[in-house]
Amino acid sequence: MGERLYGRRSYQSTFFGKPVAHEFEASDAALVLAIFPGTPYVVVTDGGKAANAPTRWPKVVAAGRPVVVERFRTDADQVPAPEGSAQAATP
Repeated sequence: MGERLYGRRSYQSTFFGKPVAHEFEASDAALVLAIFPGTPYVVVTDGGKAANAPTRWPKVVAAGRPVVVERFRTDADQVPAPEGSAQAATP
């Protein structure tokens, strides 16, 4: 979240009847505001408004199945500090 959309796009075509794979990098001015897990994952963007730039992405995107998911900690994830300690313990 808080990042511009980017990634790799792949598609397949044929050349003289044989399949040919194509892959290229893709990016956009839209800023990711939220990501909701599920099948598929749903990504909500600002539609490029923050960058005041045109975007080709809608505000809500069905993102398919991610290869890697990196979750961030929230206040609910924090472990209480042991008694007498000045810092919270980390799991």
